[in-house]
Amino acid sequence: MKMSSIQHRRKVVEQLRREAAIRRINVSTAIEDLKFCKSSTDAFVIASEFPMTSSISPQM
Repeated sequence: MKMSSIQHRRKVVEQLRREAAIRRINVSTAIEDLKFCKSSTDAFVIASEFPMTSSISPQM
C-alpha cells in the first residue's frame, strides 16, 4: 500500500471515531426541546432580542 493511502484511511478512521463519540438524542426529545424554546422566547433575553427568520441577509 502507498503511504498516502494509509494516511487517508487513518484520517477516515479518526473521523468515524469522532462521529461515534457524539452524544445523540431521540428526535422526539429534540422536538420537545424546540417546542419549549419556541414557547419560552419571552423568558430568554437573547432569543427575544433577535428576529427568528429562516434567512439572514447581510446589511451593506
